[in-house]
Amino acid sequence: MRINDHIRFVKDCLAAGFTPFAYEGRLFYIGPAVVSESLTDTTRLNTTVPISWDDMGKGFVVFPSKSTNETDPERLEAVLFLQKIREKSGLN
Repeated sequence: MRINDHIRFVKDCLAAGFTPFAYEGRLFYIGPAVVSESLTDTTRLNTTVPISWDDMGKGFVVFPSKSTNETDPERLEAVLFLQKIREKSGLN
């Protein structure tokens, strides 16, 4: 993850009319995010930054795929392994 990705994401959000905020989400994500009523609505972002989202039941929280705290290769491997376990068990 490059910090420039987060800066680009915030700039793209502002240009698309979204209000970014600091988000601490699942899988230890820390960084900028926006709330959108639907994933279709996020097409307005028109960003080159890879994004992820959480369905929070009252809309979607959309954020860059890489967190600001994911720089250690072993930590990244552990987080990805946890995600696979959650997906296989239906907890994700």
